Amino acid sequence: MKHTIYIFLIILLSCASAGMAQNKFTKVVKEGVGAFKEGLAPLTNLVSAKDSTASKAKKTKSNIKELVLKDGSRYVGEAKGKKPHGKGKVVYVNGDVYEGDFVKGLRSGQGTYIFKDGEKYVGSFLEDRHHGNGTYFFADGRRYEGDWENDFQQGNGTMYYPNGDKYAGEWFEDNRSGLGTYLWANGATYIGEWKNDKHEGNGTLQWSDNSKYEGSWHNDLIHGKGVYTYSNGDVYDGDWIAGVRNGKGVYKFANGDIYEGDYRNGEWNGTGTYKGANGAMYHGGFRNGLRNGYGKATLENGAVYEGNWKNGLRDGEGKYFWANGDVYEGNWQNDNMNGFGMLRLSNGNKYRGNFLNGLEHGDGLAEDKDGTRYEGTFSSGKRHGQFVVKDSTGNVIRTCEYIMGQIKPDEPEVKETPKPQKRKRRRR
Repeated sequence: MKHTIYIFLIILLSCASAGMAQNKFTKVVKEGVGAFKEGLAPLTNLVSAKDSTASKAKKTKSNIKELVLKDGSRYVGEAKGKKPHGKGKVVYVNGDVYEGDFVKGLRSGQGTYIFKDGEKYVGSFLEDRHHGNGTYFFADGRRYEGDWENDFQQGNGTMYYPNGDKYAGEWFEDNRSGLGTYLWANGATYIGEWKNDKHEGNGTLQWSDNSKYEGSWHNDLIHGKGVYTYSNGDVYDGDWIAGVRNGKGVYKFANGDIYEGDYRNGEWNGTGTYKGANGAMYHGGFRNGLRNGYGKATLENGAVYEGNWKNGLRDGEGKYFWANGDVYEGNWQNDNMNGFGMLRLSNGNKYRGNFLNGLEHGDGLAEDKDGTRYEGTFSSGKRHGQFVVKDSTGNVIRTCEYIMGQIKPDEPEVKETPKPQKRKRRRR
C-alpha cells in the first residue's frame, strides 16, 4: 500500500518539474489514480471479508432460540421465525422428547423420538411422521428395523421379538404382509406369503421336529392343496380346510402302505382304496378312518372278502373266498361268520345253516360231495344231537345221534326181570 502511494507522488512531482503539457499531465494523473485504486483493492477486500464473517457469526448465534410452541411444548434449537427449523430439541407437554431435524416447524430429516412410556424411534422423519428407514424400540421388548411410510411399518423390515423369534420380510400398515420369513426360537421356520400378520397364500412351514407343510394357507391355517410330511416319515398330499384334511387326498405311510380317497374332518370318510406294502388291498367305504359300508378286501394270504363292514370289521351280508377255493356266503358279525350262511368247500362238501363265531352251530344241513345229507344240530363246528341221514334223492337212510362229531353207539337192549308176586294169606 505504501509502495503505491510513493509511486503516485513521484509521478506528480516529475511531471510538474518537467513542465508537462496539460493534457499529458491529466493522463498521468489518471494512471496514477488507477494504480492507487489497485493498491487499495486488497485492503478493501480484507475489510469486506471481516465484515461478512462477523455478520454470519452474529446471524448463526442469533438463530439458536428457545421457543414455547402453540401446544405448550418447549423447544431449543435452530429456528426460522417462531418455528423450529434446522437442528433442535423439543420436550412435549405429554413428556415425549424429540431431538433431530426440523423443517418449518415439523419433524423432517433424521432424529430420535423418545416416548414417555420408554418406547423409542430412531431414524428418518417426514412432516412429523416416521417415514423412510428407522428403528423402533417397543416397550414389550420388540425391535423393528426397516422401512416406514406415514408412521406405519411399511416396505421391508425385520422385527425382533423378546422371546427370540424373528421376522424378516414385507410389511403393510404395521402388519406382516407380502413375502417374508418367520424364525421361531425353537427352530421352526415359515417362508412364504403373509396378509394382516397371518399366513395367507403359499408358504412352507417346517417345525422343530422336522415335520413340514408345503402348500396353500388361509387365515393362518393350512387351507387348500398342500403336502404335509410328518416327523415319522408319513406323507399326506391333498386337500385341506381350516387346518384339517378334507376332500381328496393320498396318504403314504413310511412302511409303504398307501391310502387314496375321500377325507372329512381329518379322517378317511367316504370311498377310498387302501394298499398294503404286503400286497393286501381294500376298496370301499370308510367312516372315521375305519372300513364301513360296502367294500372288497384282498388279504395278504390271497383270501378275498366282499360285503358289508362296520367299524373296520366284517358285519352284515358278505362273501368270503379262501385261497384254496372254499367259499362262505352269508351273515357276518364282529368279523366272524355269525348267523345264517352257506359254506361250500373245495372238496365238494357243503353246509347250510347257522354259524357262531365262525363255526357251524345250531340247526343245519351238511351235504357230502356224493349227495348224502345230514340234517340236525351242530355245536362248535361238530355234529351234535339227533340227525336224520338222507340220500341224494331225499330218502331217509337212517336216524342217529351224534356227540361232538361222533355217532353215539347203540345201547344193548336190557330185559326186564319180572317182579315176584305177593302171596295172599288165607283167613282162618
